Amino acid sequence: MGERTSVVEIGDELTVPDYPYVRWTVTHIEQGQYGLLLLGEQDGHQRGTYLPYELERIEHTWDWFGWCDRGIVAINSARQVGYVAMAADNPGRNDIAVYDAEWERTTEAMKAEEGVMQSRPTDIRLN
Repeated sequence: MGERTSVVEIGDELTVPDYPYVRWTVTHIEQGQYGLLLLGEQDGHQRGTYLPYELERIEHTWDWFGWCDRGIVAINSARQVGYVAMAADNPGRNDIAVYDAEWERTTEAMKAEEGVMQSRPTDIRLN
């Protein structure tokens, strides 16, 4: 196995520490303006998550600023990063442009609500 060139790669296993039954393998990665879109499959069901570049690891929350949920995802049971996810029935859930637009809307809503966005840059970019 060669040296890793990014935080997440195709073939990596993702788990959600708060929900141990959520365990799937990454089959597709897209790099967007504000984060990474990861797609895969678990038990015949499509999975997807978005890793915003500026979202810290944070406790799980349902229905956060219009997202289905947010929380922590573990990559290969080791590295943990923050994620947000769309509902399974969202027609844009496989489109990086939709995730980027939603994240932009989210940061604007956070700024309006809190006055200052409480996030910081992370190192989850692909290369």
